[in-house]
Amino acid sequence: MTRTGFLLALALCGLALACGHGDDSATVPRQVDVRSLTFDNVRLRAVAALSRPGEVYHEVGTRKAAEGEGGGFTVEAWLGMEENVARVLEGEQRLRIFHDNKIAELGPSGRFQDADIWAAPGLTQTAALSLEHILAFFDTNIESTRIIATEVEGVPAILVEVVDPYNGDYSGTEKRKIYLDESFLPMRIDYHADISGAPDIDWSMVVQNEFIDRASLPEDFFSPEAVRANEVTPVDDIERSKEFGLKPYWLGDQFEEMVLQDARRMGVEDAELYGENPEQWLVLTYHGGAMGPESPGFGVTMDEYTSEGWERRMADVADSGRTPWWEQPTVIKTTIAVQGIEATLYEDPYGLPPLNVGPEGKPSYWMLVVPLGDTMVEVLPNVGDPAINPYVDSPQALIRLADALRPFERPPE
Repeated sequence: MTRTGFLLALALCGLALACGHGDDSATVPRQVDVRSLTFDNVRLRAVAALSRPGEVYHEVGTRKAAEGEGGGFTVEAWLGMEENVARVLEGEQRLRIFHDNKIAELGPSGRFQDADIWAAPGLTQTAALSLEHILAFFDTNIESTRIIATEVEGVPAILVEVVDPYNGDYSGTEKRKIYLDESFLPMRIDYHADISGAPDIDWSMVVQNEFIDRASLPEDFFSPEAVRANEVTPVDDIERSKEFGLKPYWLGDQFEEMVLQDARRMGVEDAELYGENPEQWLVLTYHGGAMGPESPGFGVTMDEYTSEGWERRMADVADSGRTPWWEQPTVIKTTIAVQGIEATLYEDPYGLPPLNVGPEGKPSYWMLVVPLGDTMVEVLPNVGDPAINPYVDSPQALIRLADALRPFERPPE
């Protein structure tokens, strides 16, 4: 069946399943003696049901909140048990790839990440954790379970109730009612969270599934590169900083012993939430040296503001009633030339924040503020180990770095 045909069938079958389900008094003929099942029996048979030689398990779950609590979305999953891989698409955009006991996905900032899958005792094919019902069956904090014979729209079903502690900021419990057919494949999941001090959460998911030939899918269908192709890179975020009026500066992909490690647009969430001129700025991180258990390497950060944004920031600092560290009476301010422009070098000889120890044992902390046209750049040698950071206690190194700043131009692909 084509994906379009399958989704059409899902819409029709899902409507039928959503109409309701039976109770413990099911009288339809059964092939499984539910009374003899243990929870371990059920979860192991549920895993085994997902595997067929040469085929990939495919499901689409349509998840909807309880009536009056908003709309829903679909979760589509492909699971290759023979290869121990899975591909999960939530809604239209969130793609995750389960491979080599890892999960490849994009983090909140759009960066590619490839994290280890958590341990699930008793489960060797960890890609199966990509499915909601398997994830519930192999949770390590299960408080109680119950198995009941029931039916869904006249079809014999096995109802498995799983209760866990609520995983969130409040205390409580969460219960999943998982309906399996007699081949131990999922039909429906009902979720309820009873949360102390917060509204309860309720949703239901109707599941439609099939098996498809592995050869019908592209060879690289389960490759983590499918996720990486949509990654938001540091260069992308520098480019996007122009959206709030910034004319960004950078040092290129590499400067001296450092490389561009990251770039983040700050304050974007506030802008989306409030929309009343919240401050937005760009933070570049350049990092050098090997990172490992014995050393975090070294580097600098550069905060970049529009000139208007910088003025608002300084006004906010003044209105707060607190004296920032660079305005403390112990701080030494020196006017220097950077790219033929007057810049200000701040030295705190008592070193907070953080405590950096200079070559003569003198604590010090440096900041260089450079006005470059309509952009204010604040340079801080605050990355990694200060003992090996060549920009700590060396104003000449900071000035050399600032002299190398240039307007951002996106490198050719």
